[in-house]
Amino acid sequence: MMIPYVIRNYTKNEFLKNVSTFMNLPVVNDRVDYCSPYLGEGFVKCIEMPSGIVVSIMDFVRTGIGLSFICEASEEKVYGLHIHDFKKSGITFTINDEPVAFETPGGIVHFISHSVSHCIHVPFAQGEGYGIHITLKESWLIDLLGPACTNGLLDKYFALKDKALGFEQLDPVYDQLLKEVFALHEDSPMYKLKVEKLVTDIITRFFTRLYEKLVVQLETKGLYANDVDLLLEAEKKLIENLASPPSIESLAAMSCMGINTFKGKFRRLFGNSVFAYFQDERLKEAHRMLTSGRYSVKETAAILGFKKPSSLITVFKKKYKILPGSVTKHGEAEVCPL
Repeated sequence: MMIPYVIRNYTKNEFLKNVSTFMNLPVVNDRVDYCSPYLGEGFVKCIEMPSGIVVSIMDFVRTGIGLSFICEASEEKVYGLHIHDFKKSGITFTINDEPVAFETPGGIVHFISHSVSHCIHVPFAQGEGYGIHITLKESWLIDLLGPACTNGLLDKYFALKDKALGFEQLDPVYDQLLKEVFALHEDSPMYKLKVEKLVTDIITRFFTRLYEKLVVQLETKGLYANDVDLLLEAEKKLIENLASPPSIESLAAMSCMGINTFKGKFRRLFGNSVFAYFQDERLKEAHRMLTSGRYSVKETAAILGFKKPSSLITVFKKKYKILPGSVTKHGEAEVCPL
């Protein structure tokens, strides 16, 4: 069984209302306690900080279900930082229908954004544990880090397409911060202040380590910061019009590089050739269009520039292992924080 957790630009009250509606249980003191043969047992508590950060605190015994994170477009970009400690080892991941070879002996820290539309993690068999989910608004990150650092760091991070960058094992430092959050007394007048300090410490540690790993990744790939900025602009231009992409020659000229140099650096940054990257983005858009239920296979093929529907069917089946006509729309009202 797969339970979706839809990440939107939630306030605390919106979040608790959705959780309460989904579980058909009341909200008491900003928390929902539950016991179900499907969901297991535990609680979800939600706190909105003065900074605008929304923190969901979870303690659970899960009955073998999986958790699916789905990011949807909102008026403001939001990011999700998840920290979980599972009592049983073994967690598998799938991001945008692509498996990620990552396992941890029990704890995980991972970061997803509006650019990641679907992320699934499944503990083997019954899972017992606790964790927090932190919803961060882009405006808050910009205020914290500055626009140049925020946009440059996150754009480069997601451009690298190295999913391992977004995952960390729950080491003793993260684990101690997590345990301190759960050790706080909720009736203390300093409770919210102490939670915000611990959450800020977690965020600071994550982004500091992210920056350090990003620098190493760029050096390993033989790329300079200016290269990445130019390639990011070229990538935006490449997928701006999926029905009529620019030529490699024009992209290379735009990046102030020779054609072979451009193709080589593009592959090092994005992990794929220019055409393969474009084709993958086109198929992701086809998947989104078909999932919406508003377009037929024929219409999708025409809008995305495929010469005929059979061309879309062939490559879609190769990537997703299903025929495009069998893609169904995801439910939009289902929200579960577990």
